[in-house]
Amino acid sequence: MKFSTVLFLSFITLLSIGCGKEDAPTVDVRDEIITNLSLTFTPTDGSSVIIFAFEDLGNTSGLPPTQSSEPLAANTTYEIKAEFLTRANNATKILTGKIRDAGDAYQVFMSLSPDNVFQTFEYTDMDANAQPIGLTSEATTSERFTTGSLRITLIENPDKSLGYTIGDGVPSGVGGSVELDVTFDMIIQ
Repeated sequence: MKFSTVLFLSFITLLSIGCGKEDAPTVDVRDEIITNLSLTFTPTDGSSVIIFAFEDLGNTSGLPPTQSSEPLAANTTYEIKAEFLTRANNATKILTGKIRDAGDAYQVFMSLSPDNVFQTFEYTDMDANAQPIGLTSEATTSERFTTGSLRITLIENPDKSLGYTIGDGVPSGVGGSVELDVTFDMIIQ
């Protein structure tokens, strides 16, 4: 075999090895600015899904934050799912899975005002240490209140040993760093 043929075949082999499929980029939540939060309220009775949404593209667009919420039905049990995203440069990254995977390092704190606007309110997801993450929860609305607010605070590296009760607000001394803090107005009818 001629030297030029061997050289050509070596080049083709190296090119095929070097042009393999690249791994998808890993999203590290700590390196991302959370720009979007979506809360999906799915009624257990099969009625219409309700969405609470927040978006703050201020760091990339200069626009003010926006948020929206729809009325919740009284005396209804909802499965609540939180989804966190980052949007920048016409790209969207879903961060929820990374938060779930690193669940022992994150917690979504949910505060209610008034504190008994829901009849029941509980976390439905836990980390490897049986501590809440807060990406999923369940709540039953009351007919006692027609308005209220729901504050969502995502904290990285909180002290989960404080025994937080959902709905009570962020406990003092929880530590960690606040990744997102949003308050939604609620209407219950």
